[in-house]
Amino acid sequence: MREDPFVDVVMLCILLATLFSEVATAFSRGADGLNWELRWQALDDRERAWIAIASISTSSETRAALEERGETELAEGCRRRERRRRAYVGLATLPLLVTVAALAVSGLLPHSTGTFAIVIFGTLPWLGTSLRDRQIKNAYRRLQAERPTASVIVD
Repeated sequence: MREDPFVDVVMLCILLATLFSEVATAFSRGADGLNWELRWQALDDRERAWIAIASISTSSETRAALEERGETELAEGCRRRERRRRAYVGLATLPLLVTVAALAVSGLLPHSTGTFAIVIFGTLPWLGTSLRDRQIKNAYRRLQAERPTASVIVD
């Protein structure tokens, strides 16, 4: 411990909160049931891609189109599945964060380096989310280019 133990306590609290939230998100199964899985598997690739885009969209037009088509539950299930997928990635990086925090608290690593690691740990999931959202949108555009039909345009 250092002269100012408050910094160590704050770092440990941040570490424990991160650890708890990542584990809880990754292992909470959610309400995905067999009915949702069967409905999801019955859709073609283009419909799955559209629902995946609609599930990450914040547009009111997209939400209205989901309600009109009766696919709100499918979009919610898709959102839960993506949230769990992203939490698994967070779990993979968690041992690095624990190691850096333990080294910083023990005094073997400067607090600035520990803080930098925490910032990186917070930034990488955001970057991964952005890349995954772009991947979903590109897949939909590719499928729509193969079989163009009238559909709702999603931001």
